[in-house]
Amino acid sequence: LLLSFLMTTTVIGQGAASSGSGELDRTQPAWRAFAAEVVPDAGEDAGRLFGREAGQVASVLRKAGRKNPVFIDETGHNREFVLRSAAARLAADAPGKKIYKVNWPALLALDSGGPSTEAAVKQVVSWAASSKNSVVLFVDDLTAFSRETPYLGTAAADQLYAAVSAGDIQVVTAATSKDFD
Repeated sequence: LLLSFLMTTTVIGQGAASSGSGELDRTQPAWRAFAAEVVPDAGEDAGRLFGREAGQVASVLRKAGRKNPVFIDETGHNREFVLRSAAARLAADAPGKKIYKVNWPALLALDSGGPSTEAAVKQVVSWAASSKNSVVLFVDDLTAFSRETPYLGTAAADQLYAAVSAGDIQVVTAATSKDFD
């Protein structure tokens, strides 16, 4: 498992939602419908196996500057362990800051990257941006930012990319080494 930064190439480590009609439920903000706090895992197994990586992620997230760590994980199996361990470290080191995991498949189920998905992504990004640096979004797949193969649709991917590039939001994401290159 490797850890790097989005928007840089420095490797620093190793090792419910809609009404059913395809439209966003307007009775609640999208972030409430699609984002849930990552439950910190202070368990000994995750901490022992991924303590260094989790510490690096937490260190990056608690610093000013809104850098965005990227897990380089070839199998995808270790992401959740590192994420939950990092959430535990962050809770201990920066109690006001939390990682939220966005349910992207549920969000995409609205209309597969169309206008409802774009509106929901905009609400999630706006909520994270207005949090005064207390919210970190977990974007499970770096290809969500890709203009060539946008997981979220082109407009939604552009919104997310623009918010991260401008430093408006902070994310933790993951990729294989091939996708990261």
